[in-house]
Amino acid sequence: MLASSLEGLPLSVLEAQSCGTPVVAYPTAGIPEIVTDGETGLLARPDDPQDLARRLTELLRDGDLRARLSEGGRERVLRESTLRGQADQQVALLAEVIARKRPRGRG
Repeated sequence: MLASSLEGLPLSVLEAQSCGTPVVAYPTAGIPEIVTDGETGLLARPDDPQDLARRLTELLRDGDLRARLSEGGRERVLRESTLRGQADQQVALLAEVIARKRPRGRG
C-alpha cells in the first residue's frame, strides 16, 4: 500500500510489483503510469482514507483478485520497467533528439 499523496514514480511500487505483490495506492503524480486500476493494482479515491481501506479490504478478501493483480503488475514491470527496458527507451529518445537536430541534407 502506498498512501502518499505526493509521489513522483515511486520505486516501492515498482519493487512490490516486480515481486508479485499487489498494490493499492492513491492515483497521484506518477502512480497512474504504473498502476492501472483492476489490472496492475487498485487505486483509491485521492486523499480518501475510507476508500483506501475499502480497496485494501477488497484485496484481502478476494484471492482471485490478488492473483490477477500480482500477475498483471509483475508482467507490466518486466515489460516496461527493467533496467534494460529503461536504457532502451533512453537510447530511442536520444536518437530521436539527435535526428531532429541534424541539419537536413547531411548523413
